[in-house]
Amino acid sequence: MSTPAISQEMLSYFNKLSESEQKTFLEILKTFFQNRKEDELSQSVEDYSKELEDASKEIESGDFVMHEDVLKYFNKGK
Repeated sequence: MSTPAISQEMLSYFNKLSESEQKTFLEILKTFFQNRKEDELSQSVEDYSKELEDASKEIESGDFVMHEDVLKYFNKGK
């Protein structure tokens, strides 16, 4: 379901609520956003793209660990 469709459906349900129910629902939404931690907010496309570019540069420069090496490291004591 696309974002406009979701918004339209939410609005449709919201409009079916009584005034007191709408006020209660609005307070719930406000509380939801007030309690959201800053790190839970969506990352911007630009920031995500920058992280991908940085990671690619690290890999190209040889700054990585092979999966097999990680498994060997963690299985040493077994």
